[in-house]
Amino acid sequence: MKKEIEKDLFKLVVPEGRCDSRFLSIRNLPENEATRLMMNEVFQKFHDADGNFVEQLQTTGFDARVFELYLFAYLWDGAYDISRDFDRPDFIIEMNGTRVALEATTSNPTAGFNPDEEVTPSSKEDMQEKLLHELPIKLGSPLFSKLRKKYWELPQCKEIPFVLAIEPFHETESLSYSSSSLIQYLYGQKDTVVEDSEGKKSIETSPLSEHRSGSKVIPSGFFSLPDTENISAIIYTNAGTVAKFKRLGFHYGYFTRYSKIMRIGTCYDPDPNAYEPQTFTYDLSEREIEPWGEGLVVCYNPHAKYPLPRSFFVEAAEYYIEGNQLFCDIPKFFPYQSKTFHDMTSYFPLETPPKWVTPITKSFVNLKVIRMEHPLYTELEWYMEKKSKKIGIVLRDNNDEDFSIVLFKKVAGKYEFARNDINFVTIGQARKKLFQYLLLKT
Repeated sequence: MKKEIEKDLFKLVVPEGRCDSRFLSIRNLPENEATRLMMNEVFQKFHDADGNFVEQLQTTGFDARVFELYLFAYLWDGAYDISRDFDRPDFIIEMNGTRVALEATTSNPTAGFNPDEEVTPSSKEDMQEKLLHELPIKLGSPLFSKLRKKYWELPQCKEIPFVLAIEPFHETESLSYSSSSLIQYLYGQKDTVVEDSEGKKSIETSPLSEHRSGSKVIPSGFFSLPDTENISAIIYTNAGTVAKFKRLGFHYGYFTRYSKIMRIGTCYDPDPNAYEPQTFTYDLSEREIEPWGEGLVVCYNPHAKYPLPRSFFVEAAEYYIEGNQLFCDIPKFFPYQSKTFHDMTSYFPLETPPKWVTPITKSFVNLKVIRMEHPLYTELEWYMEKKSKKIGIVLRDNNDEDFSIVLFKKVAGKYEFARNDINFVTIGQARKKLFQYLLLKT
C-alpha cells in the first residue's frame, strides 16, 4: 500500500484546460510515474513561501517551478541548512558556517514564440555564431534583470555571498546547449580550437568585447559590469528538469511498473588532448545513483565583494580565475547534455508482477540490503513487496546457467536474509516462486 501523500503537486488547483501540456503529461501518463512520485516526495519537504507554487507549476510557470524544485532537491540531498522564510531570494542556505543567498532564474521564450518558426543552424559556422552571440544574449537578459533588483540590499542578504542560478528554457532545444556560451559571456573571453600546419590542435584564448545578434548588442564580460561585484557566482545547469526527477525516481525505486530507461548524451573527456566531448549511453539499471548535482556548473566572480568558498556547491564543475587565467575543475563523469528515453514494454516481456509487488533497481536495493555478491552469480532483477517488508532478488548461475532467488525480510528496521531457492530452469519459474514468497503474510 502506497504511503499517503500529504501534499500533492498533481492534484489540480485550476481547471484542466488552463494546465501546461507538459504538466498534464507527467500527471496522466503511466511512463511518467517515477517523475511524478519523485517530484511529490521532494515537495513534501518544500516550503511554499509565496503560496502559489502549485498553481504556477500547473499553468504558466512550469519550467521555472521545476527548476526551483530541482534546486531544493539538490540542496536538501547535500545537507545544506535551507531557509525559505522570505519572499526573496528563493533560498538562504548555510553549510560549514558559510551563509549564502541563492536566487533562481530562467531564460524564457520571447513573446509570441512559435516553436514551428525556429531556425536550426544549418552549418557549423551558423552554430558557432549562435553559441558565441545569440545564446549569451538570451542568457544575459535574465541575469541583468536580476542584477537590477539589487537583492544584496535586502536585510537577509547583506554581507553574505549572493549567487544566481540560471537554466535555459528560451527555445525548444535550449537544454541541449552546455555552459560554454554563458562562460564566454561571464568572463568576456572565448576559446578557439586552432590547427597548425602539421595538424596539431591547440586552444587559443582571445578577449570578447560584445555579443551581437541581429539588432541586439550587449557588452561581454558580465562579471566586469557595474554592481556585479555583489554577485559572488553564477550557477548554470541544463539538467534541472523533469528528466532528472525521472532518473532519480527510478534510482530510488519510485515506480510500480516494469521499466527500461536509457540515457544518451555527450560528456566531458578527461583526455588533455581531447577537443570534442565523449558520447555516452547507459541503461539506468546499470548505474549507481546519479548525484543530484550532476550537471551543475559554478562560475566564480573574480571581483566578488563577498567571495563564495570553492567547492561550496558539491558535485559541481567549477570555473574560476587565477592569475588572469581561467581554470576549470570538472568531475570525472560530467554530462554536457543528454536525453532520457523510456521503454515500458521491452525490458520484461514475460511475467507481469502481482498487484502488491513492484520492481525496483539494484541501486535502490544497495541502499537497503547489505550483502556480498558471489562471483558465480549475477543479480538480474529486484523486487519489493508494496509494504516494504520484503525484498527479493532473481539471480543467474553463471556456471549452470539456471536461476536462483534470494529473499530478505525487514526485522527491527533492517533487511535480513530469509531464504534462498536454487536450480530454476527458467527465469519465469524463478520469478513465479519469488512473487509467491513476497506475497506470503509470514
